[in-house]
Amino acid sequence: MAGYGNKAPAFAHAEAHRLYKELLGPLESRLQGKLHLVVATSGALAQLPLAVLTRSPNAASSPAESSWLIKDLAISHVPTANGWLSLKKLGEQASSPQALMAWGDPAFDPKASQVAAGPVGSVVRSAVALRALESVSRNVMDAETYVNYSKLPTLPETRDEVLELAKIMVANPAQDVILGKDATRQSVLKSSASGVLGKKKVVVFATHGLLAGDLPNLNQPALAMAGNSNPNESPLLTLEDVLSLKLNADWVVLSACNTAGADGKAEEALSGLARGFFFAGSRSLLVTHWSVESESAMQLTTQTFAAYQKDPAIRRAEALRQGMLSTMKSPNYGHPAFWAPYALVGEGGR
Repeated sequence: MAGYGNKAPAFAHAEAHRLYKELLGPLESRLQGKLHLVVATSGALAQLPLAVLTRSPNAASSPAESSWLIKDLAISHVPTANGWLSLKKLGEQASSPQALMAWGDPAFDPKASQVAAGPVGSVVRSAVALRALESVSRNVMDAETYVNYSKLPTLPETRDEVLELAKIMVANPAQDVILGKDATRQSVLKSSASGVLGKKKVVVFATHGLLAGDLPNLNQPALAMAGNSNPNESPLLTLEDVLSLKLNADWVVLSACNTAGADGKAEEALSGLARGFFFAGSRSLLVTHWSVESESAMQLTTQTFAAYQKDPAIRRAEALRQGMLSTMKSPNYGHPAFWAPYALVGEGGR
């Protein structure tokens, strides 16, 4: 949808309001004066970004003026009600002392030369090309599969994004930002084993999220890291790897992943990756419901973390809300296709 830009179809305000009345209308009086909504959803509801529900059936003169629910309430998602209670206990732990560690612009084809990112322009981050590959390809660990893996769309614009996030969070980009051919699965595992990763408050993976079946014999969700020339060394940071990480992170950001529930498979990926990162020690996960457009994505994530860094007491859900509101005010990004796909999974406290 984000690929349509200004030609995106008109938003169905009346339908969004009908859903609001059905889902939250009975709680209208209890929402008055509240600032933060925590929801546990499943099935089709897990695929719905509640931020786009409208409290009025009529469209305003501009998208930024519409009565989006996100204008009144910060929203965060939890896997289950019991999971929320567990996350609240995890949130009582002291935050890590160091700001950020980020992986971005991974070189999926180890033989290709990389160039620095130029102007971002309108690029949609998507791994659809990989999902269209023939299913007769060989095992993910086999050499021939690397030909397929190298066809993953590159993400040069994420280089600027993670560097800007490092600047906002006052991190050291030379040490804390891993890019290009260095953004490997092994670099993640080594940073965890050394204890470095466990000292970071914010952990960012600006890369594609893959679902079970996207590659032959891939039976679990994974993050696509930089390729390498060794066919016996997988470039994928799988759910199994995530479970082995040692984190103490307020945020894990999956800024180029489509993992929050575009269909049944993606919902499964979200729940799997979310459980994995929570088990590893993250207090929240920032994910997207659908493929996002790069320039608006950079604007939203940087605005979110600018708000988070500015106010030591701000809730993460509120920081995301401020990032959404800032993005929708931009003339080119008022349509929900640009700002609504983002979801905060986790308790939502500081």
